Amino acid sequence: MLRTDNPNRKFGGLHFDDPWKEFVSGHKRREEATKDGTKLFKEVYHYRDDLFPVRSIPASRPGYVTHDQNFFRVVTKAEKTSELLTEYFTEEHSYRNDSISYSGAHDLAGFFAFVLHSLLVDGISYCAIEWGEVNFDSKSFILPRSLSLVNPATVKIIDSPSVFAVQKFSWIARLLNDYFEYHNHKFQRDELIVFKHPTLYPLSPVGVGIKYLKSLVEGISFSLWQGKANAEPTNHSLRVEIARHKHVDDFFRRESIARVKVKRLFKQPIGEERVGITSYYDVLAYADYKKHLNLMRDYMVSVFNDQLLTQVQSKNDIKSPVRIEYAGFASNDIIDQ
Repeated sequence: MLRTDNPNRKFGGLHFDDPWKEFVSGHKRREEATKDGTKLFKEVYHYRDDLFPVRSIPASRPGYVTHDQNFFRVVTKAEKTSELLTEYFTEEHSYRNDSISYSGAHDLAGFFAFVLHSLLVDGISYCAIEWGEVNFDSKSFILPRSLSLVNPATVKIIDSPSVFAVQKFSWIARLLNDYFEYHNHKFQRDELIVFKHPTLYPLSPVGVGIKYLKSLVEGISFSLWQGKANAEPTNHSLRVEIARHKHVDDFFRRESIARVKVKRLFKQPIGEERVGITSYYDVLAYADYKKHLNLMRDYMVSVFNDQLLTQVQSKNDIKSPVRIEYAGFASNDIIDQ
């Protein structure tokens, strides 16, 4: 979301729906699967919550804690510059008039969670950058005023000398919805960040998991047919007769096996899925998930550094590299031990 007090904003409505392009690209079906608790809701939203989770830290009053998601700091050779940029990029809730806007997220951790959602659903995430001047007392910087997520179904990478990418809405979107004012956009290279799923792109975990959706409700569906068979003793249709002569446990087991397959696509733990596994494999899957979270964190921070903070360095003529760092998680070596 762009700040409404910026009269010079360049982009607007980047996230608007486009029913036609979302249908053709498969985005709509994938996104709908994440909204259903019987499908892929838990795998996507629990993953988001675990990326940079809310943590309790000691408060100023003894016996009290406060909640925080700030795992980050911006570093460069000049200590004062590091301090100012850290304050700018990690401020929560955008309290200052010249604060950065993170596409509706409260802070940088929330922004990365939104990006992860797109990577899990579509395998790719686009983020538009609005640049502007920001003043810190006597110092002035050219910084991103807003980072806005773009509807991925509407973006095409051109990568030419004159334009890097375009966003174009279909005429169907304009016809179906006259409430919004749709605008197509052109992005220069310094106006768009592109994240891609580091292990599956151009696929995504949700995209691969779509084939299991029917199996994920196999036990629930069969139990409903059994209920119909019990309630209608004179109903002798084939589906009802099958429900009378089969055991529901077999269907719930197949449902559980499908859930395990989906969770392994997301590299998530599987110990609670009613499928017999050894303690060793249970722990191994949990460790794999923790390491995969590290991989996703490292990837998103590296893209943020390479595609955004290098621009910050260049636009402000900062002599040493500007990087964002994060801490507070067990390394892969510790997890393996």
